[in-house]
Amino acid sequence: MPTPTTASWHQQVDALRIQMENLCTDHTGAPITERLDALHLLQTTFSCIHDDALITTVTAARDAGWGLRRIGTAIGLSHEQVRKMTPPATTPSVDTTKTTDPYTP
Repeated sequence: MPTPTTASWHQQVDALRIQMENLCTDHTGAPITERLDALHLLQTTFSCIHDDALITTVTAARDAGWGLRRIGTAIGLSHEQVRKMTPPATTPSVDTTKTTDPYTP
């Protein structure tokens, strides 16, 4: 269900897309080596930003109780890809060192 935040994200992503298109167009006259280096920098920078945000958000969704299939559907990945992406959802830890035996100190 779209929210005001969703609309804001769409607008911001559109603005970034336009800026990136302009950047690429403005550098069409640059030497090929410089263009390739710049494109590599662009790809690795945005890829890292995207991957970090995706893992953080997927982990938050799992911690909030979302299932792997629900997350996968939301981000266009299989539930198995989601499982491999993050550690299992956090659960309260159980202290296994304590014993319930009344005769053990």
